[in-house]
Formats: sequence, C-alpha cells, structure tokens
Amino acid sequence: MRKLLFILSLVQTVCLSQTLTYNGEAYFLNGTNIAWNHFGCDIGSHYQYGTMYDALWFENMFSDCNVKGINTVRLWIHCDGRGSPEFDANNYVTGLDNNFFIHFDDILRRAENHNIMIIPCLWSFDMTKDYTNVAGMYGGMHADLIQDTLKTRSYINNALIPMVQRYANSCNLLA
Repeated sequence: MRKLLFILSLVQTVCLSQTLTYNGEAYFLNGTNIAWNHFGCDIGSHYQYGTMYDALWFENMFSDCNVKGINTVRLWIHCDGRGSPEFDANNYVTGLDNNFFIHFDDILRRAENHNIMIIPCLWSFDMTKDYTNVAGMYGGMHADLIQDTLKTRSYINNALIPMVQRYANSCNLLA
C-alpha cells in the first residue's frame, strides 16, 4: 500500500509539473507532430513550383486536433530549405519571400481559432542532405548555415529576426 501511494504521488507530481500556466490557469500540453502537407513548401513560395500553401488543409488539421483534445502542435517551417528562406547564389540567406508571412499569419490565426499552440521547428536534418534532384537547387545542401558563421548570421539577420519580431506577441506561439 505504501508503495502504491508513493507511485500515485509520483505520478501526480510528474503530471502537475508538465503543465503550463497561462492567465492563472494550468494547461496540460497534449501535442502532436504535424510535419507538413507539402514538405518544405507549406509556408512561402518555391522558386519553381510557386505557392503550395493549402489553407483548407491546415483548417481541417487544426479542427481535427481540437476535436481529439490536442492543444499543441509542432510544425516544420523550412525543412530542407527548398521553399524558404530565400538564398543568393552563394547560399547566403537573403530573407523570406512575400508569401511567407501571409501563410504563417494564417496558420497561427487558424490554430488560435481552434485553441492550438504552435511549436515551430525551423529546420530538419534534411537541410544537410542533397535533395536538389527532386526539389530544385535549394533542396538541402545547407550544412554551411551551421558551419559558416557568416552564413549563420545571414539566416539569423534576414529570416529569424524578422520572424521573431513579427511574432513576438503571438499568444499561441509556444516555443
């Protein structure tokens, strides 16, 4: 009996420590990984294929999550770099295309309408692989963004900082 009470106490402690307090209320994060609809092209525009953003797909996905009690999703943003951010000929990041913020704004709005918090995952390990034969010239091959300080700074200055500034006050952007 003592052992059972200890285990129940431990379970309660673990469960309570896995909540997030917002506006004085405790929320238990119940999440899932929503990898993508179109790998690397859900947000922004691919230089060859154009815009592949599908608002209805995101609406249905967030609605399904809400119905199933899911309140948090991890969403991939750049993946391997095929659709965003934008690069120059030397693989320096120059920014985000005109559709990037339109799409991500819409995703956040739709998620918020379904009480879903977003954890954006900026890059996949695929950023270092070669997908140029199937995804075009920006499909992977971006290990230099990790290895070259100047290229890392080009990403931070021209893509990450603009995203952070734009979404700094988004209440459903969790991490």
